[in-house]
Amino acid sequence: MDVGLAQWHRERPDLDPSAKAVTGRILRLHDIILRAFNRVLASHGLKYADYAVIATLRASGAPYEMTPSALHNMMALSSGGLSKVLGRLEAQGLIVRRTAEEDRRSVIVALTEAGHALTEPTMAFQANAEHDILAPLTKRERDQVAAALRKLIIYNEGVFVEPAPTPAPPVDQGGTGTPS
Repeated sequence: MDVGLAQWHRERPDLDPSAKAVTGRILRLHDIILRAFNRVLASHGLKYADYAVIATLRASGAPYEMTPSALHNMMALSSGGLSKVLGRLEAQGLIVRRTAEEDRRSVIVALTEAGHALTEPTMAFQANAEHDILAPLTKRERDQVAAALRKLIIYNEGVFVEPAPTPAPPVDQGGTGTPS
């Protein structure tokens, strides 16, 4: 990163690359973290995205179930990515999808007994991996980094993340062509 920043300074002295010093390092750290998590979880037959879903369900508390939209809101996965992960987890018997009793149009994603059993050791492995990654930081530095990242996320979610598309109004089925 330092070499790249020096190159930017040399080649484009008119531009301020100081933001790249942060964003570039966050992107690089993202890659390092995902590789570390995937290595730790591989012994349990999981990738991080799979783990994230079952751990989110487990952390939600009994009865360990959520709607797909609630899961999506808690995770850094696209809706299409989440659908693929749910399909994989369902095929492995770690989750089930069922129709909600109170609203037959809604789906519930629930952790199975096998999924619950798998979360117990993997949550501990994952927590240890997170502490290992942050080992060079003091408690105070961790708190400062967490606060700064929280601030960036809150600000930028409102600026750069597009809101969910507004559903189209219902179409009149009576043939008038006007919304109902």
